Amino acid sequence: MKGYIDKAKINVTHIYLAQLLQEGFVDYILTVNFDNLMLRALAMFNIFPSTYDMAILKDLTTTTFKEKSVVYLHGQSHGLWLLNTPEEMSKVKTIIPRIFDSIKNERPWIFIGYSGEDPVFEHIKKLGRFDNSLYWITYNDESPTPQVERFISDPHTNAFLIKGYDSDSFMLKLNSELGLDQPRIVDKPFTALQDMLQEIVDVDEKEHFQGVKERLEIAKRQVSEAIQQYELGDVIADANSIEIEIDKLKKEIINLTIVKEYDKEKIMSIEEKVKGTNDNTLHELLSGLYYNWGNALNNLVKGKEGEEAEKLYQQAFEKYAKAVEIKPDKHEAYNNWGINLKKLAKSKEGKEAEELYQQAFEKYAKASE
Repeated sequence: MKGYIDKAKINVTHIYLAQLLQEGFVDYILTVNFDNLMLRALAMFNIFPSTYDMAILKDLTTTTFKEKSVVYLHGQSHGLWLLNTPEEMSKVKTIIPRIFDSIKNERPWIFIGYSGEDPVFEHIKKLGRFDNSLYWITYNDESPTPQVERFISDPHTNAFLIKGYDSDSFMLKLNSELGLDQPRIVDKPFTALQDMLQEIVDVDEKEHFQGVKERLEIAKRQVSEAIQQYELGDVIADANSIEIEIDKLKKEIINLTIVKEYDKEKIMSIEEKVKGTNDNTLHELLSGLYYNWGNALNNLVKGKEGEEAEKLYQQAFEKYAKAVEIKPDKHEAYNNWGINLKKLAKSKEGKEAEELYQQAFEKYAKASE
């Protein structure tokens, strides 16, 4: 297992979760994983939290766990114990409830990327009503395990199930709804690097330190130049200017996709700029924006009937058409286009219904192709 853990990489969830802790939205991170990815993500923000390893913790005191800490409920990969089986977890059966009791009040709980198929879940169920709510994030549209579903559906628990996201997309959405900027490490990487360099103490002028001092000064100067060139856009060279403009467009499209802000004039303005480029990733992102716009319009159909519903369907079809115009192999757009043509056909009769079904078959065929 150590070989796999050593090769593991930080993902979007870790980065955005680290930012939420930095900004004071998160008090405690409890994990059933063995890896150190959360700690590595926090280090990118110059945060080095208190860390508690349940596998080796023998005794607790009356003092509560420090806020902004990480708790390893199954132990750490480099530790003496990795608690996995019911027998191994029995080592901490008296400690975990006390931990939960000490931190459970006056805060909502969010469960993400957790199946509930380990002994920890039994302790969660015994905590009683979550007065500040509990939110259980499933994987996309999948249902949780039956035992989790029973737990969530109990009205006395005050728990809620959230579907439609994986962990990364949920964290992106949460970050957006809280009105936070994008994490500096992904939005302004050179500024993040500059912050890290500022943490290095100034080197003496002494002769034997001269080489080290000069190398450090060169690094700081190069990073400063990169900030001016790539983040602030103070560029003279045409090729670099084009590259920076493309990156700005990409960020703009990504932000609109995350916040699900479908402003027609804004998107058309972006599209005009994209047309003048041959950057494949940029076209793919714009196609994805139109695809998500179509999905959002389809979601609005729920509860609607007649002309109102049909108008929304037609608007969605226009967005799917736009998505495949920009990226002809956008199979997801063809597939969803077909699905919603079929739904519209069900509300029709005779020849009109038959024509809609035929159009749906054509879209499915195109998606398969």
